Amino acid sequence: MISTNHNATNNTHTEGTAPKGPVTEVPELCKDASAQEVEDALKLAGCCLIRNFVSKDIIDQINSECRPTLEQDGAWEGSFFPKETRRAYGLVGLSPTWVNNVLMHPVYQKVCTRFLTIRHWNWSGNRKLWATSRPIINATSCFSIRPGSKAQELHRDDTVHHNRIEAVDVYPEDLSPSAPKRETSLALFLAGTKATKENGATECIPGSHLWSSERMPNADGVRYAAMEPGDAFLMLGSTYHAGGQNTTKDSERLIHATFMCRGILRSEENQFLTIPIETMKERSPAVQKITGYSVSEPFCGWVGLSDPRRLLDPTVPAYSDHQGALEDIPDE
Repeated sequence: MISTNHNATNNTHTEGTAPKGPVTEVPELCKDASAQEVEDALKLAGCCLIRNFVSKDIIDQINSECRPTLEQDGAWEGSFFPKETRRAYGLVGLSPTWVNNVLMHPVYQKVCTRFLTIRHWNWSGNRKLWATSRPIINATSCFSIRPGSKAQELHRDDTVHHNRIEAVDVYPEDLSPSAPKRETSLALFLAGTKATKENGATECIPGSHLWSSERMPNADGVRYAAMEPGDAFLMLGSTYHAGGQNTTKDSERLIHATFMCRGILRSEENQFLTIPIETMKERSPAVQKITGYSVSEPFCGWVGLSDPRRLLDPTVPAYSDHQGALEDIPDE
């Protein structure tokens, strides 16, 4: 069951039934929520909260691993980030705890697979060959929103990939790999500290993922993703959101941001230059693949016409076809 809570309002939406009227609240799920429940919530509102996504011990360790790099960052020049905000990047190399417990969380990866995997066929002579492109990391960041930080402008993350979409009344039901895809990316924000409206909790507009690219956002439908440490906020790339204003005098909002995108797209953060190759050799094959050391079928991303993972592991086969794989394809 999906619960939506805001300002003492409590509505419920049962799986398989249509919501009554426009969605105006952020759905909340418990830590044991299934990938299907998260998918339903994202289709409904474009965003959702998962309470107690990771334990206090895990979030304390992630904070500890990111803090030294965070404190070395300087003020942003421009308007996208407030000058008070500090950032740390390249979490694949920076925080093994984040890698194992957030990036590779099975529910997050299953949901990304559902929304972002693409599968099509083409003719090769008289043979019909299937090609599959799986999600990869788009960007990773730790943000410290400090007292005095101004709010960002409302925006969509999918603009980085020039995504243009039309308005729909209901989110498309079919997320099978060969179905048309509306999304180019999917984000997870993990609270490192308590997030409140006062210290800059993420602003979002539930339901804005159904809007066309032509529709301008405004503050009328904004809600705040209030979280305790260890809570997670998931959001489609088509959902309008912004970092909130920190009006406090002494409260930092720490957030660990994970973004995945379609495998056919260029990642926003260049993982190959951000993460030292010796560090990547220490990561598991699964992590290596979603960091971009993989082939997006049929032949996108090769090195020397071979799987780029050969740079990390010489035992990976060389000079082989990359098209026609059928394993791990949901619903088909």
